[in-house]
Amino acid sequence: MAPDTDFCTLNPEPSLLSKLDCALPISHPLGNVNVLHVFPYSPRISGGHSNAIRNFIQCQRPRGINAVAIAPRTDSPVALDWGFPLLETDLPAGLQWEALDREFGLRVGNTVVHLHNVERAHLPFLSQLHSARVPHVYTSHGQLNFRGVIHWLKKFVYLHLLDSGPRRAGGIHLLTQVAAQRLPRLLPRFHGPVLVQGNLADVAALAATPPCERSEFGLPADVFVLLFLGRLDVHVKGLDFLLRAYAALPAEKFRLVMAGPEWQAGRAQLDLLARELGCRDRIHFTGPLYGEKKWGLLRLADAFVSPSRWDAFPVAMIEAMAAGLPVVTSNKIGPAQEFAQAQAALVVPLDETALAQAIAKLEAEPEERKALAQRGRAWAELNCSPERAGARFGEFYEAVLTKTN
Repeated sequence: MAPDTDFCTLNPEPSLLSKLDCALPISHPLGNVNVLHVFPYSPRISGGHSNAIRNFIQCQRPRGINAVAIAPRTDSPVALDWGFPLLETDLPAGLQWEALDREFGLRVGNTVVHLHNVERAHLPFLSQLHSARVPHVYTSHGQLNFRGVIHWLKKFVYLHLLDSGPRRAGGIHLLTQVAAQRLPRLLPRFHGPVLVQGNLADVAALAATPPCERSEFGLPADVFVLLFLGRLDVHVKGLDFLLRAYAALPAEKFRLVMAGPEWQAGRAQLDLLARELGCRDRIHFTGPLYGEKKWGLLRLADAFVSPSRWDAFPVAMIEAMAAGLPVVTSNKIGPAQEFAQAQAALVVPLDETALAQAIAKLEAEPEERKALAQRGRAWAELNCSPERAGARFGEFYEAVLTKTN
């Protein structure tokens, strides 16, 4: 980070707010802080991004933060209990500060607007906030990060010529330490508070759910069950690598369960590839699973495998760690460096041979598998628990308000 950047670190040692103005006296008691979260799309669309935002909101409210939200309107007439106040309206037209102030009872001086995507369409709303002296912050779900020089250049040009929102932000929330280290290359003059906090896992829900029965999924009792949980995005999630690695494993020892919603005809692509590889009869597609079914499947599996080509901070992987599953992933995901340093997961290159060898090693070495699972669970509990994250968000918002005022 730049020398004068406030850095609120994910690691709990020795202090969450560790530099410069983050240490200023706090003049906003936590219970008086309002936070308006802006969803980029409807939370009715279940997925990693939407679930992550909901988890962030839900971890804040028990800490006394008045976290509310606004989201794009959908055609669904069904009323849902989100666990927090949510206004569904037309966006970005519905982003009008005075109307939102009246709707939620927000007030200048103790309110932060929290955006969950970088979007030029927000600029008129941000101008209203600036005039009213209401700070805005961003969560970068991968948008304020880059892969390679060309990707960096495109984002740098966008942020400096087309969208001033991040440069004028009161603070930025990033998911990984690597993203925090790279932020000055995108925003070299940004000096506001930065919070590094990964996505969250509901450990309590996991602990309260029994494992599913193998018979529910047609799984033999004596096989090693590999689980992929997520959308069937073949390219981004590296599912072609996964199938090629799986086809190289002994047929009598392994079964692969793939749970998640369809994505751009991914199921058909996987079906075709599995038939070409001769392993289609050993793959079990479940479709999307939610709630107890999802938790129960996580507790049934023997290992979680997700060799993504790119993933900012995969929610399902953290849930698998919290469930006590050993995890095999690629070195291309956002938290790969942190996983490797903590030995919280087997981090392998995007290579089907390396992936197959890592999976075979897990199956063959039960003591190492158990140790890996324990380290992964400890890492998830330390870095991704809602209770810890709620406290971190509270200090982050207070630092933003203190600096703004």
